[in-house]
Amino acid sequence: KIVLSSSWRTFCKVKHGKLVTKNQNFHDLLEILENNGLSIYDVTPKLRSGIREEEIRKWMEKKDIESFIVIDDDCADLQGFIGKELVKTSFIKTDGKGKYMAELSGLTPSHVEEAINKLNNGKTLIKR
Repeated sequence: KIVLSSSWRTFCKVKHGKLVTKNQNFHDLLEILENNGLSIYDVTPKLRSGIREEEIRKWMEKKDIESFIVIDDDCADLQGFIGKELVKTSFIKTDGKGKYMAELSGLTPSHVEEAINKLNNGKTLIKR
């Protein structure tokens, strides 16, 4: 299940178990996920500290989590996840309106492989 903890969560609300948004870029993201058989399950709470690791852990306290990973390009406030749960991607820069400006890599197949292997307790199940 995908739980959103990035700033993208400010563009949506969960109503009746479904994400709703008025932001076209976020709507486009939801559509891309849906076209690939994926959906965002929930969003993490916004805490006063603004530290996403705390927000993720707070959300997890309320759920029965067997295993998880964090996929992100900005790890400044995710230090406790480095090593085991974090898959570090690269940043894709836009003009804030969705127009591409520069790409360092974004989410790649190797990131997906790393994520799957971490979810399987470090067992390498996917090999190139």
